[in-house]
Parts: sequence; structure tokens; C-alpha cells
Amino acid sequence: MRDALTLYRDALSIRRDLVDGDSAEPLAQDDIARTLDRVGDVLVRLGDRDPAVEMYNESLAIRRRLVADAPDEGEWWDQLSTSLVKIGDTRVKTGNLPAALASYEDAREILDRLLTETPADSGRIEDRAGCVYRIG
Repeated sequence: MRDALTLYRDALSIRRDLVDGDSAEPLAQDDIARTLDRVGDVLVRLGDRDPAVEMYNESLAIRRRLVADAPDEGEWWDQLSTSLVKIGDTRVKTGNLPAALASYEDAREILDRLLTETPADSGRIEDRAGCVYRIG
């Protein structure tokens, strides 16, 4: 598991170096956010939950910028809701239930809005069901 962490951190460093001069490129920013999520995922598995939340929060900030820059892009909203769920799940494990609940409710709100636009999207329906389950 530590090897995976090292590799993801190396990938993150490389991706950040590549974006250094072109921070406006949305796909490059998304790559960084995805890699931050992977680092966070490994940290959670290793029991390092607070550093994992830091990674997820950095990813969340990138996702919020992507949504702000392209509010009509559903994929960015989907990824934003995923980041919120990851933070919520990790907060549950650290015992911070109010913060977890807030993250889950934010994710559900996003998914509710997206489902008004694409009500038959089974992936989003399932994601929303997962949020509702976690809130319960």
C-alpha cells in the first residue's frame, strides 16, 4: 500500500509540474483532482484519515473551480458530488458526523439538481441513493 502511495504522490508531482504554466486547462486540473483523490484513498486505507481529508479538500477546491468556470458541464458537477461523498465518508470514520452530514447533503443537492436535467440517468440515480443512504 505504501508503494501505491509513493507512486500516486509521484504522479501528482508530475501532473502539477505539467500544469504549472497552464493552470486554466480543465482536463489537466481534473487529472490533478483525480490523483489527489487516489492519494486520499490510499491514506484512508492506511488509517491516515486527517491527511486524506486534506487531499480530498484540495481536490474539492479544484472541482469547485471547474464547476464555476463551466457551470453547464455535468461531468464537473458529478465529480464535485463524488468529492463531497469521499469527504463525508472519511469524516464518518474520524467521528465528525456533523461535517459528514453536511458533505452528504451538499452532494445530494447537486445530484437532485442534475437529475432534474437528466431524470433517467441511472448512474446519478444510484449516486443519489448512496447519498440518501449515507444521510440516513
